Amino acid sequence: MNGLEFRFIFYSILLKIRGELIILEMQKSVSIIVPIYRGQKYIEGLVRQIEEGVMEIPGYYVELLFVNDDPDIRIDVEPESDIMDIQVINTERNRGVHGARVRGLSYCKGEFVLFLDQDDTIHKSFLAKQLALIGGADAIVCNVLHDGHMYYDVDCPLEHVFTKECMLFEQCMILSPGQVLIRKTSISDIWKENIMRVAGADDWLLWICMLCEGKVFKANNEVLFEHKLHYNNASTDSIKMAESENEVVGIVGRCGLLKGQELEKLANAARNVQRKRLKDNEKCKRLFRVLSDWMTVREHGQSICDYLKARKLYRIAIYGYGHLGRHLLAELQNSGMEVSYIIDRNARYINTDIMLKTPDDDMEKVDAFIIAVLKGENTIVVEQKILDKVETKILWLTDMISEMVSLM
Repeated sequence: MNGLEFRFIFYSILLKIRGELIILEMQKSVSIIVPIYRGQKYIEGLVRQIEEGVMEIPGYYVELLFVNDDPDIRIDVEPESDIMDIQVINTERNRGVHGARVRGLSYCKGEFVLFLDQDDTIHKSFLAKQLALIGGADAIVCNVLHDGHMYYDVDCPLEHVFTKECMLFEQCMILSPGQVLIRKTSISDIWKENIMRVAGADDWLLWICMLCEGKVFKANNEVLFEHKLHYNNASTDSIKMAESENEVVGIVGRCGLLKGQELEKLANAARNVQRKRLKDNEKCKRLFRVLSDWMTVREHGQSICDYLKARKLYRIAIYGYGHLGRHLLAELQNSGMEVSYIIDRNARYINTDIMLKTPDDDMEKVDAFIIAVLKGENTIVVEQKILDKVETKILWLTDMISEMVSLM
């Protein structure tokens, strides 16, 4: 046992006397609130990953509050930890994620608060690095992995997302409250007193309240949080998200946070986001069609590698490293095909072993460039950008898959 572990165990013994927990008055303290809804399987993993983080902040009192929001399934066993206080708060009725977060807040004692979802993942240095940088700010927002890749890029730098103009009049670009360490006294009473009926946008309401009240946000560009996208995420339900966003606009107006033209701008922002979501849904349908055809081709024993070799194309570069580009790279590498480099406008935000370049960088000659994006209005522009840099054969992945399907 090292000295640090001994101090934590000694500290925990001091806290537990006669079976009762005595909370020492400490300025350095953090409360982590996790709503649980039929997610008991996540509890042990959360405890372990948060304990790793607590080990990096000696001197802090940390409490982990699991707020069970399912009245039909009681959690009777509280997890144990030698280095932090853990409490399970059961419920007599379902309050939804917003209500569960606020309920947890009413129990917590920390100077700083972190709201996590039950399936979230934070880096072991999350607490240490967020606490080290927050300074006098009311909240600090870290960078995030979304669906396995960095979310913020040249189109949306992290420093822009918590500006009042972006948050109120463009859209909420903070993916999850789990990115944000918040000073407890800075959490808006309006947010605590107006529990949303529809889940999905309560975090947007919190940021709007805080910004309208003059609270200061700070950026931490280190990736310390992972946002996992599941089919049952509230954000994937376009109808419920629209209802939730409209509810936010109603609360903001009713509470007088915004009035007149500013309130109308907020309502317009919600409508614009909803229209964009519809366009994204159409794009997802097209992407699904491509991936479905690709899977059909593979089920018939054909591959992109076979297509290329039949045309004597061996050295390949890929343009675009989104969903299609990542799958294409994996298939080519698994087939032993040489991928010389990848071109993507967000190259500096991507982590891969293959050489990455932006469209403005020099491009070495290859046998073929495969454009791994959906065709759109900029089709000719994309091709021309490549041809301006290097003389090569240009193939569109979508055309290749369509041709392979037609020949089956």
